[in-house]
Amino acid sequence: MRILITGGAGFIGTNLAIAIAKRGYSVVALDNFSKPGSRENRRLLTELSNVKVIRHDISRPLAANLKTDCIVHLAANVND
Repeated sequence: MRILITGGAGFIGTNLAIAIAKRGYSVVALDNFSKPGSRENRRLLTELSNVKVIRHDISRPLAANLKTDCIVHLAANVND
């Protein structure tokens, strides 16, 4: 099973991606990396062989044809 997580480098997205990947699933983590902590989370995600990280802003169309079985939408624009 291949799972797409929008906001995949956020706090919840990263922890979910790691948990899912450790169970043997393939994960695509999509994030725009606008928050400073997301860059560190990217490093954690790329250490797992079954996680693919893609830099993308979900407000724009995605050119890649990603075949997934499930989408977990966690992306949000949070105003500080």
